[in-house]
Amino acid sequence: MSTIPKFASNKKYWQILNKLVFGDEVSCPRCHKGLHENYCNKYLWRKLCRKKYRPTSYQASWLYGMKLSPRQLFILLYCWQTKRSTETSYLLAGVSYTTCSALVCPIPQATA
Repeated sequence: MSTIPKFASNKKYWQILNKLVFGDEVSCPRCHKGLHENYCNKYLWRKLCRKKYRPTSYQASWLYGMKLSPRQLFILLYCWQTKRSTETSYLLAGVSYTTCSALVCPIPQATA
């Protein structure tokens, strides 16, 4: 059984979520230049475009309005990806069973 990656801070989890949403380069969707991180305010910023981006609100994704910490969200996504049970997921993430089942069930399935 694989182990869940652990990082020292929430910032590393946040950076990984940004890479999942915006791609490996973390670039601006408008001008395709690099985005600057503002971890304190939880957004990415492109000075020339003057636009703020957040991974939980970009293009009306299913992450919109997420109130979980980056660590909790990362653990839930990891558990879903490795097909772990809902019971295991909520215990590892430290969220309620209702929150876990509400988030894991509507995660969109990839179509081949």
